[in-house]
Amino acid sequence: LRVFSAAVGMVDAEAAGVSIGERLREIGASRARMIAGVASSDPTVATVYDPTNGTSSNGRVAEEPTPVRPRIGSSWVGDLPGTVLELNTKYQDVLDASGQSMKAKLGEGATKSIKRWLSMSINSWLFVDTRDGATIALMNGDPHLIGYLGDEPELQPAEYRGFFLTGIYENREGSLSEIENGNQFETKLFDTSPLTNEWVNENIASDASVRFTDYGDVVLIDDDGSRRIMTLEEK
Repeated sequence: LRVFSAAVGMVDAEAAGVSIGERLREIGASRARMIAGVASSDPTVATVYDPTNGTSSNGRVAEEPTPVRPRIGSSWVGDLPGTVLELNTKYQDVLDASGQSMKAKLGEGATKSIKRWLSMSINSWLFVDTRDGATIALMNGDPHLIGYLGDEPELQPAEYRGFFLTGIYENREGSLSEIENGNQFETKLFDTSPLTNEWVNENIASDASVRFTDYGDVVLIDDDGSRRIMTLEEK
């Protein structure tokens, strides 16, 4: 489209009322729907969930949120939502079809989510359910719930969120050590001091293992299954 515009002498396409960049985004959103098997007669993303007033960006009252969601980080079952957004590494932001930022509309909670998704190197369009902001991306070709644009649902006491970080740990003589190489758990993302101060190692059985997620959730895995024992604060 850009080459064609130059060829026909449209030197100032924007001044002529032709927003090529916006149209390219619309085409990209439509293509993402086709790839994901989402049918839509309107390729333009015009509705974005706004948690501040319960309405969508077009002024209509948003539908009631869907009460049942899978765990953040787990596979998404069923149809993908029809709203398609772009996770843009250049601008470190999520953009709608017209290239507008979502941060201003969705506040601090969205900023944290976007930062986390960018660190995960997600190479996928984002499919957002406008009812509650549930956001799905393709991970190795399969759809996963990666989080929410807006407020997350209330977390149950033992529920954990996100994808596991590398490493499985166990209690070795009073300290958490990685099973494979014996290294202590280290991270630049989270404050690990509460893990030592609040969860003294005798509370973790020697036959149990511990894993960490990109949400800072500490997950204990034993014969009773997997459960969150605490959440580390981001640095």
